[in-house]
Amino acid sequence: MEIGVCGYGYTGSSALVSLLREFSNVTFLDGGEDFEFTLSYTPDGLEDLEFNLVNNPSKGVRSDISIYRFLLLVDLLERSYNKFTNNTFRQLTQDYLSKLIQVQYKGIRIFEYERSHWKRIEKMARMLVYIKLKKKNIDVRCFPYRNRYLSIYPDDFEEYTKQYVTKILNANGNYDCILLEQPFSCGNPLNSMRFFNNPRCIIVDRDPRDLYVLCKRVFGTSALFIPTNTVEEYIEYYKRLRDDRQWRDSSIVKKIQFEDLIYKYDETVETVSSFLNGIGDHVNKQKFFKPDFSRKNTNIFNHFKEDSEDIVKIEQELVPWLYHFPEDSGNDEATDLNSFTFL
Repeated sequence: MEIGVCGYGYTGSSALVSLLREFSNVTFLDGGEDFEFTLSYTPDGLEDLEFNLVNNPSKGVRSDISIYRFLLLVDLLERSYNKFTNNTFRQLTQDYLSKLIQVQYKGIRIFEYERSHWKRIEKMARMLVYIKLKKKNIDVRCFPYRNRYLSIYPDDFEEYTKQYVTKILNANGNYDCILLEQPFSCGNPLNSMRFFNNPRCIIVDRDPRDLYVLCKRVFGTSALFIPTNTVEEYIEYYKRLRDDRQWRDSSIVKKIQFEDLIYKYDETVETVSSFLNGIGDHVNKQKFFKPDFSRKNTNIFNHFKEDSEDIVKIEQELVPWLYHFPEDSGNDEATDLNSFTFL
């Protein structure tokens, strides 16, 4: 079973990862600091590859650029993925692509030149050089050549992709339950879950008021991907990301609250364990996730009086996502706002 713990950004997914690492049958696939297994849905990843090769190929240009960019993504990810694939990530990728590519040849990079003003000028200059040399019967290739790739409606894309992902995950051995951070998109996890053999997805969310003040007041530049310049922008952003129409009725996707891991610890552990049948015994209880310690990461919006008007708007517009904190959840100890963990 491949367990994917996903979040919307600073919503507490790492807390659940820490909890699940305490179970006997769970193996955490760690690619180093801040590693996330996003190969499936990240831009230029497997979902984009499928779209451009299988769903909407166009004169070979889409497949060429898509494979080219996928290889650039592999360059970016290689260092992290090599940590749990015995340095075989690139070879596994080459073997995978060889099953999809129908023709590979040296050619010019048409697409790149069409999209860049300076590249067009460079193209024209090279063509002039080529024409002059051609008149002197000198045959020279003036464009920068690279491998070009043709793959239009390749057979068995989904099956080959599933084999590829399985080989990556099992490069160090076969595990009962593999724990991954962010392997699926929260918007439509089912789309990339097709590339896994026996996937389960848990999406972790947190109270929108706490998320707002944390991103606006605490996390700094690392949270600039979440809009907090105006509360109206934040509210719209929060709503749109939580559109669950694609997966709300799925039996292999579950959503939980970060706060429930703290205030309903035993009940939530049982819920998660039941959903992920087969993760074994909770042998290292509270070794990695300590709910009492993480309590100070909740109900903190009350500490930011300067945002009280914004909080009122959030409470009016985001009612379905508000967490009902227990009356005794006052957070008097949260005085050091730089010490937050399990975010």
